[in-house]
Amino acid sequence: MKWIYEAVYLAIFLQFVRNLIDKVRAPFSFNIPVEHQANSNEYFVMVNDRAFFWSDDIDEAMAFIYSAVARCRSLQGKLKILESDLELPLQDSAGIPGLNLDEMDALNHTVDEFG
Repeated sequence: MKWIYEAVYLAIFLQFVRNLIDKVRAPFSFNIPVEHQANSNEYFVMVNDRAFFWSDDIDEAMAFIYSAVARCRSLQGKLKILESDLELPLQDSAGIPGLNLDEMDALNHTVDEFG
């Protein structure tokens, strides 16, 4: 019976270590989708196909996405970069459907960081 308790405690400890490692590890093992509509050097960070952030430097747009995903990993599949010469209106995070509160907070903090 004692070995059952020890096994349960070991499983709890290993789960704790796994959660700790997941929080510390940077989530930079994904590719950022980049769509080119025109060669304009104007890059929009799109969230669920709505323009959210603009930059004239693709590296800054990629850094924005990496920073937002580091704050909230569920944003990973919702962000992409669009190079376009169109004037797209920037949306507020509250106006983008499909985002939960954690994702909105992560986007808003990232805008504050890059603003």
